[in-house]
Amino acid sequence: MTTFKYTCFISYRNGYNINDQPNVFSATFAAEISKTIQYYLPDSNVRDENGHNVFLDQHIFPNFAFDLQTLSAGLCKSIAWVILYSRDYFGESLWCASELEGMSRLEQKRLQHLEAENNPDIGFVIPVLIAGNPEEMPPFLRQRKNHMVDLRRLYLRPNFEKEGEFTDKLTDLLDKIGIVQTVVLNKKTDICASCPDFTLHDIDTEEGKNQIRNFITNIKTPPQPTV
Repeated sequence: MTTFKYTCFISYRNGYNINDQPNVFSATFAAEISKTIQYYLPDSNVRDENGHNVFLDQHIFPNFAFDLQTLSAGLCKSIAWVILYSRDYFGESLWCASELEGMSRLEQKRLQHLEAENNPDIGFVIPVLIAGNPEEMPPFLRQRKNHMVDLRRLYLRPNFEKEGEFTDKLTDLLDKIGIVQTVVLNKKTDICASCPDFTLHDIDTEEGKNQIRNFITNIKTPPQPTV
């Protein structure tokens, strides 16, 4: 049996304080996903020891006191990864890029494990565009347009979660998560078995910073046509 702890992990660019728009939006967004999952998705009893079914740093780390081991485990033990993408996602901090790099490693292994490398319906990484244009996204994310959800019209609206348009977008997102969830939870082997050995690159070290900077360069480079 697969021992996931979270239905999804939310990656986003933090603001400078808890009341900044990215933090307020992500917290509301996570809350709406959390309270809807249990009614919308079948077999949605995935949650951690504190009752969280969505991994959001604001909930897991008091005062944003990040713990690399907990962050790594939370990402690995999430069924899907939701990226709230804005123009500054790859900003001054390298944490978002480190999370995305970890997702790319895990996704490759999971697709191989599920023998689903060529299945376009399965996408563990789900980009949610909140600011900017799709063309500005790196090819690594832009090529996932079938899994993308566009929330740009709602990002700056007060009480966006009460609007019908958001309900439609949330339903679309949960459908995408549900496809992945059904596949992984039906797998007879534990996809999370290797999570104790998984670690994000530590951007507080020079080696970690260089690894993530190289990753950013690589994913922003368009794939070259094969001859």
